[in-house]
Amino acid sequence: MENICRDTFGYFNASIFKLWTCSLCFSYLFQDSAHLTPNRNKSYPLLISKDNDFGLIPDVSNNKATLEVCKYLDGTNCERWKSCCRSAVECCNSQVSERQLKHKPLFTLPCPKTWDGFGCVSEANAGSIAAIRCPNFVQYGFSSDYGTKKCTKNGTWWRDPVSNREWTDYTPCLNLRIYKTMVYVGVICCSISLILLIPASLTFICLRKQWGNPTPVFNVLKNDNVTIVT
Repeated sequence: MENICRDTFGYFNASIFKLWTCSLCFSYLFQDSAHLTPNRNKSYPLLISKDNDFGLIPDVSNNKATLEVCKYLDGTNCERWKSCCRSAVECCNSQVSERQLKHKPLFTLPCPKTWDGFGCVSEANAGSIAAIRCPNFVQYGFSSDYGTKKCTKNGTWWRDPVSNREWTDYTPCLNLRIYKTMVYVGVICCSISLILLIPASLTFICLRKQWGNPTPVFNVLKNDNVTIVT
C-alpha cells in the first residue's frame, strides 16, 4: 500500500496515477480541444481521439509518447501540459515519501494530501483551510498567489454541490481583468470586421447588377464576402 497516491477521484497505484492525472491535465487545460479527450478509464488511462479511433499514452516521462500528444498542441501549450503532468507526479512522490518517512498510514488526518487537478494540497485538520500555491501553467494566472481548499467539520474535503466533486478555490490565481480584456478585444475586432464587410458585400452586389455578366474573379470575391458575413 506504500506506492498509493490520491487525487480528487480517489486512490491510485502510483504508475496509474501518473497517467490518469496527466490525461486529466490535458482535459482541464484544453477544454475546447477538437482532437483529444481522456477516456477516464481508471485501469488504463489514455488520451483518445474524439472519434475514438485511436488512443495515446499520456506519459511525459516517455519522449515518444509526449511527442505524439504534443502534435496536437503548439509549443507553449505542450510545455503547459507537461508542467501540469510533472507537478502531479511530484505530488504523488511527496505523498509516498511522507508516509515512508513518518511511517504514517494512508489515513492519518481527516483530509489527506491530494492532487486536485492543478496543484498539490497538503493534508488538513477538520474545519480548517488549506492553502495551495497557484499553478504556473494556467493561462491568465498569478503563480505567486495562493488558492484555498476547505476541510469540512466532518473531516472531508468540501465538495461542490452541483458536480459533487471536491473543489478548490483558485479565484485569487486568476487575472480576470486580463481575461476580460482579451474577450472584449476579440468581440470588438470581430464587430469591426463585420461592419466593414457588409458595405463591401453590398457594393459587389450593386456592381454585379450594373455590369450584367461579371468575371469569375468578381464572383469569387463577392461570394467570399457574403460567406464571411453570414
